[in-house]
Amino acid sequence: MRHDAALQNIVLIVILIILSAIKTRGYLLDGRLWAEEATDFFSGVHGKSFISAFCYVYKGQLQIVTNIIVWLGTLVPINWLPFATTSLSYAVQSVPILYLIMYRTQLEIGFLQFLGFLIVYHGLPQSEEVFSTATNVQWHLGLLAAVLVILPVSRGWRLWLSRLLLVACGLGGVPACIVAPVALARYAVTRDRERLVQGAVLAMCALIQLSMLLLHGADAGGGRSVDFRILVALQASSFQQIYSPVFGPEFANFLAPFVRNGGGVFEVFSICLVLCFYYFFAREKEWAPFAVLCSAMMVLVSYVGALDDRLSLISAAVGGRYFFAPNVLLCLVLAAATSKTVRGLYGVIFATCVVSSVAYGFRANFSGPAWRDAYRACMDKPECDSIQVWPPGWSLKRPKEGW
Repeated sequence: MRHDAALQNIVLIVILIILSAIKTRGYLLDGRLWAEEATDFFSGVHGKSFISAFCYVYKGQLQIVTNIIVWLGTLVPINWLPFATTSLSYAVQSVPILYLIMYRTQLEIGFLQFLGFLIVYHGLPQSEEVFSTATNVQWHLGLLAAVLVILPVSRGWRLWLSRLLLVACGLGGVPACIVAPVALARYAVTRDRERLVQGAVLAMCALIQLSMLLLHGADAGGGRSVDFRILVALQASSFQQIYSPVFGPEFANFLAPFVRNGGGVFEVFSICLVLCFYYFFAREKEWAPFAVLCSAMMVLVSYVGALDDRLSLISAAVGGRYFFAPNVLLCLVLAAATSKTVRGLYGVIFATCVVSSVAYGFRANFSGPAWRDAYRACMDKPECDSIQVWPPGWSLKRPKEGW
């Protein structure tokens, strides 16, 4: 039985790589620079020592993993920069999925159900922006922190590895720090000392992140404002976590104006629907309530401090990065719920998510200029001082010392 499970896990890893290659087919060979990693992180770490790059603070946040990825990218020739950052980002984002594959049997998720989970993971509408980009690796670190909190406690060297990973997650961005109360809640339920350690580690990282924000001034947050309209957050959650993944983003975007403009009954229905999803999903497995709690807290805290207009989040077109990790966690619970027996509504929802992911997620993707063509075009023009990157409208500026 153990041999069969190991063989299945190897097959799942191969499928993971194949699905990722399909997902990134538009930039698989050249890589891509995404938005802020070209405009901010590159200029922030280029030509710096490792320690200076490690400590670079962006908009009041310490994102050490992104800093290291981009800094390592600056060590290779400029024409290989996007390939380096994309490859390293993908390696980091694969860690939580590899953990889930390793612990799949303990989570009681069958082979076919986990295969469906991998398809949805790659096909989520919210995955387009965050896939294989150093800028958005913090959301994958948030997912990794949540995975480490919901998985069974490791022992020996694996225990220390998980602790080091939690430190990297917490210092890699704010999303992972949101998981701290969930770890402490799990300690309150299980009295497992390691859950207290996990909560303490993430809480300390949260204090460091808060101190960075305070030290760099009120404007360091990049113009963020706080918004505590919980009902709007629930409406956004219904669109980003239910309508969009299950029925596709076109359907969600079609419904969005009705709710944003005061949808009355439909507005109330959307709020009740997301609350019901959270409630029933939390009842499925011993670890499920903590996965759902992580999902809900990530959505709520991200909503409160989001850069985007809050009403625009009531759609599938804006702010998908805030809902990526929460959606992956809910999909994991859904996969587990259908693993013993494909039961009625759970099975239908899961199958619909898989079909929607295949129909939309692998067909659609953000687009941008081919790096090799953009680089060559710039090199042919001595006066060229920038190279266009993804998405359209962003560019990499020429360093002072030249390309």
